[in-house]
Amino acid sequence: MTLQSQLRDKRLVVFLGAGGVGKTTIAAACAVQAARERETLALTIDPARRLADALGVRLGAGETRVEGRLSAAMLDSKQALDDMVRKYAPDQERLQRIMASPFYAQLSDAFAGSEEFVASGQLYELLQQQRYELVVVDTPPSKHALDFLEVPERLVKVFDSGAVSWLFKPTRLLRLAGGRATALLARWTSQRYIEDVADFFTQFDRMFLDMEQRVRAMRGILTDPAQTAIAIVALPEPASMLAARTFHRELTERLRMPVDAIVVNRVLTNPPPQRGVSDEELARLLAKALEHSGTVPRAHVEPLSQGVVRGASLYRAMAQHQQEAIRALASEVACEVVQVPALPESVSSLAGLEKLRAAMFG
Repeated sequence: MTLQSQLRDKRLVVFLGAGGVGKTTIAAACAVQAARERETLALTIDPARRLADALGVRLGAGETRVEGRLSAAMLDSKQALDDMVRKYAPDQERLQRIMASPFYAQLSDAFAGSEEFVASGQLYELLQQQRYELVVVDTPPSKHALDFLEVPERLVKVFDSGAVSWLFKPTRLLRLAGGRATALLARWTSQRYIEDVADFFTQFDRMFLDMEQRVRAMRGILTDPAQTAIAIVALPEPASMLAARTFHRELTERLRMPVDAIVVNRVLTNPPPQRGVSDEELARLLAKALEHSGTVPRAHVEPLSQGVVRGASLYRAMAQHQQEAIRALASEVACEVVQVPALPESVSSLAGLEKLRAAMFG
């Protein structure tokens, strides 16, 4: 299947890639393409605001209608945890007590640094609501670029180990708060803090059970090729192509997830052939044309014409080198390799995204 058909047929398309490869703009352009036919959400897990910049809109904690069938959202980890606590709080008084406690402040800060974990739950809710036919996910360009796909698998193993169910049983936490362990813990923290911890886990064990169910369900969706497509974004440069190979190997061999496409971004387009004209002859013809135009001082004509020809020759060599590297990559992977030509300007608006979309899909 082609990337275009993945956008047309799947429920979820996830884009991975190292920083600086243009992953966010590629994901956004694909969302623009999909929205021509389907109700589409572009969701970024990246705490930076690159998706908002690419779309030329302001993104908050909620979903923002961009245009037509296209919406966008930016994950807010802290807001996601607050919403979960509000959902499961038994009453307003207990909710206020929990959210004002030092323990919850620390837990909230921890969640704010765990975008991949919170994203699994939020993404599962979005898919269950079925308000969008397709969700395009822009993952963060961290050194652990596969974290978003690995987190559900790792958490399921933790849940299966029984450690979480032991910790979250209210009876055990109540014994912890009321037994001899309290005196030991009180040496480093306060009795009130321990009570807050016990109170939180006692009241919200249902929340963690729900989190476990969603994590297990999300793992099933991510590993189902009928629902999910995975695309890697890279640049036609040695380090980036090596990273793409590494991502591909990690996904297909270690995580047992198929890669559906590798998108090579900012590829130099091949200039037309010189058709037997040497660089020297081309420089001479260019110098003659510049002299005839009268727009360049005579002393600058020859250096300028030679510089232009050398630059064109270097460009042609770089373009050919990129194509050789892309052909080598394509021979090693069992998926589509999509080439995206380099655009003359950065993408920072829907108009720019439309140009990128047209360059990718026509």
